[in-house]
Amino acid sequence: MTKNYLSANFNISRYLKIGALFIILILSVCTLSYTEDFTVVVLPDTQNYASGHKGGTPEIFKAQTKWIAENRDLLNIVYVAHLGDCVNHADREEEWIHADKAFSHLEGSNPIPYGIAVGNHDKYIYRGLPVLIDGGHLETTQLYNRYFGVSRFKNKPWYGQNYGSDNDNFYHFFSAGGLDFIVLFFEYNAGSDVLGWADSVLKKYKERRAIVVSHSLLKLDGTFGFQGRATYDVLKDNSNFSLMLCGHVLGEALRQDTYKGNVVHSLLSDYQGRENGGDGWLRIMKFSPQKNKIQISTFSPTLEKNEIDSDSQFALEYPMSR
Repeated sequence: MTKNYLSANFNISRYLKIGALFIILILSVCTLSYTEDFTVVVLPDTQNYASGHKGGTPEIFKAQTKWIAENRDLLNIVYVAHLGDCVNHADREEEWIHADKAFSHLEGSNPIPYGIAVGNHDKYIYRGLPVLIDGGHLETTQLYNRYFGVSRFKNKPWYGQNYGSDNDNFYHFFSAGGLDFIVLFFEYNAGSDVLGWADSVLKKYKERRAIVVSHSLLKLDGTFGFQGRATYDVLKDNSNFSLMLCGHVLGEALRQDTYKGNVVHSLLSDYQGRENGGDGWLRIMKFSPQKNKIQISTFSPTLEKNEIDSDSQFALEYPMSR
């Protein structure tokens, strides 16, 4: 009787130890998943690469996306945001073909989620469209939507929804480091209807941190352009609104706005004025949940070097703890 009792106690003790080790292991894995660093890559205006303008080449464009794909695991790259002006001449199909080939590096059996903002160079005036009352012309994104429309993305697990009948305005999802994000893309000169739609989307997904991507938001001095001001004013009362990314204006700029305690960082990145149509510069945004920081760096796969001035390499305070 005593022997059986001792044996039972020994077995219970052993199972308790195994159970405790299992719990510790699970907690360690959960802690790791909520604190791991991850990276969002920002792909600024590629118009000169797609068109061969100002010394740019399609090879530079492809080198950018190939580098992203090759460094996915090393940097834990979870999303790529293109800032618009994917091409230089929106009515020239050969430029869209170059863009299509470049983005193919991010696709395949294990794709990297990405989105492309519609810039002013991604629209063109089509003769068949009516003339507006003020004498201007309606613009079309026909070729953008032929190559990067809803049909290309609708079955991707990160695709959310588009606004209207095309893919000029849309949102995506991604999760990393224990955090859930929504990425909203607006076309160049988006109207009040688009911004109203965006506001409703942020309210619907209020548990997700929101990144807004649009081609033109900031001026070089860090002040808002017309669309930047309109976008911020419409969305600022959403507590999940946290980042805005844009291009269009040659150079780099940064601003920070606070409304009811909520901080929004806005970043301008555009290198098309550099040699070789832009030298292939990328913005690398490393999110570090344990440090509550986003480390910004600027790297060119073509030149194989970082830019280290204070406008190109810096950190943003970004609370990520739960």
